Amino acid sequence: MLTVSVRTRNTTTSCFSAWADADITAFIVPSASLAVSDDEVCEGTDAVVTITTSENLVDYEAFIGGTSVATGTGDGSNLNITIDDADLALGNNTITLIADNGDCQITLTDNGLVSLSSNSIAPTAAVSSQNNFCIGDFANISLSYSGGNLGTGAVATWFSDASMTSVIGAGSPLAIDAPMTTSTYYVSFSGVCNTTAAVPVTVTLNSESVAPDSATPDKSGYCEGDETKVTLSYTGGDMGDGAQAQWYADASLTTLMGTGNNLEINAPAMTSEYYVVLSGVCNTTPAVVASVEVNHVPDLDISPDTTIGFGANANLWTSNETGYSYAWTPAATLSNSEIYNPIASPAETTEYTVVVTSEHGCIAEKTVIVTVEGEIVINTGFTPNDDGYNETWVIEQIEFFGENDVEIYNRQGVLVYKTHAYKNDWKGTYMDTDKKLPVGTYYFLLNLNDGTPIYTGSVTIIK
Repeated sequence: MLTVSVRTRNTTTSCFSAWADADITAFIVPSASLAVSDDEVCEGTDAVVTITTSENLVDYEAFIGGTSVATGTGDGSNLNITIDDADLALGNNTITLIADNGDCQITLTDNGLVSLSSNSIAPTAAVSSQNNFCIGDFANISLSYSGGNLGTGAVATWFSDASMTSVIGAGSPLAIDAPMTTSTYYVSFSGVCNTTAAVPVTVTLNSESVAPDSATPDKSGYCEGDETKVTLSYTGGDMGDGAQAQWYADASLTTLMGTGNNLEINAPAMTSEYYVVLSGVCNTTPAVVASVEVNHVPDLDISPDTTIGFGANANLWTSNETGYSYAWTPAATLSNSEIYNPIASPAETTEYTVVVTSEHGCIAEKTVIVTVEGEIVINTGFTPNDDGYNETWVIEQIEFFGENDVEIYNRQGVLVYKTHAYKNDWKGTYMDTDKKLPVGTYYFLLNLNDGTPIYTGSVTIIK
């Protein structure tokens, strides 16, 4: 405290008052300088204000825009005052510091600038201008994002890999060359404060089909009429997106037979080709052919039914084609049963069948009837009584069958007569003797040895 003598002067009369003593108290002004340790901070990070050489027991209070945001009391050294980031506005913030020692206050603003930067928030979605397309449909596509927030100094960066090492560009929309395969791209916001998680967008390319390696039927080389169904199959190739196997009956691919592998169709009546393609969203492959070979069944003509006299011949014939084989039945009365035109010499009316086989094993058959007039007639009795009438057993037309065999048996089954090349000369005797057999009924076997059935029956010796 300082004591001083003072007097006053009247300004009107210029007269002074008497001297008097007065006490004056002098207060010390606080001393401090303001510095900001963190002049740039991000959202979520507090700013620190440093008061260098703070005075002991001096109270310090920080203001932003007139609002108190932090306080502290000096201790004779540097004093750090922490400012919550919630009290900062984005961008530059001016810090005002008031120092108060109880007697005097000072206000400090030098070096009191704090910048608050914003964090980036990842996009909510990323999209492509084109998707689900085929190679060559587009030269370029555009990548863009929606949602999220670019923080202070942030840019949207696009990558071609999830590890975010291969940058393909920045911004939105971003034009890039259309990919040649299904690809995934990633966008991330990166700025002063942070780099967000990447948000992906997948650009899907529809795949093209690849033609089958081969196509085959389950049946081929059969004869006309032998099969009712054929199954068409293919192997190899590759189904593109949305593709199916389509089968056509013509090379111009206009007559659709059906779809899918292992397609069952009606068996064709003639050699045919079927064409399979794989057709989908992006392409239709070249056709692959499955051939079904159908072998022709011989078309037969045959000689007409005919009538001959007993002992005569008939000329038979059927179609004559290279590679055909022939089998006529019954063969015994034919000159050759394995040619197309045999000569028939039947002793009785006969139906002949010819089976013709083609070089591919296809079979056709036809029949022809040869009617024989005046055929063998076997008499059932004779009277060997030496009256010159009906003395021998007569078989009409037997002379045309010189290789015949005759056997005669009695009722007990005993052979009583046997001869080769019978000539209507048996007089009812036993074997080759002149001993006459008793009157009665006997039983014969007549074999003409021409392939025809053996004749059987009875003959009666009458006196």
